[in-house]
Amino acid sequence: MKIKSKSGFTLIEVLIVVSIIGLLSSVVLVGLRGFRSQGRDVRRIADLKSIQNGLELYYTTKGNYPADLNTLTTAGIGITKLPADPVAGQSYEYGLCDSGHGYVIGATLDANAGDAIFNDSAVTCNQTAVPCTGKQYCVSF
Repeated sequence: MKIKSKSGFTLIEVLIVVSIIGLLSSVVLVGLRGFRSQGRDVRRIADLKSIQNGLELYYTTKGNYPADLNTLTTAGIGITKLPADPVAGQSYEYGLCDSGHGYVIGATLDANAGDAIFNDSAVTCNQTAVPCTGKQYCVSF
């Protein structure tokens, strides 16, 4: 009679492999956190540029900028939806200046607005509706 050898893994071997995979995946997820926040910031800046295009289209047809951003969707200029901040509960800020002939729009970034990638944040008009300091990235016209 021949004895069959059993092939397979022991419980210890399986636990070691699972713990190594868990350790590696946690290191990868922690490393990607910075890329996610930078990705959200880049999207916010792109959204502000998109809103800027809508504001310029509104100005071209009406002769001034709207009192609030929601007016862009009801003005009949082809804008049906405004971009939203990628983080729930946050929104883009908007304020008029120069008697409706200028504006400032801003977004709160995950990174500091002074970081090298975001160093073109500039405000050229005085207003109080949008605080353009710290993590606030602002664009004005």
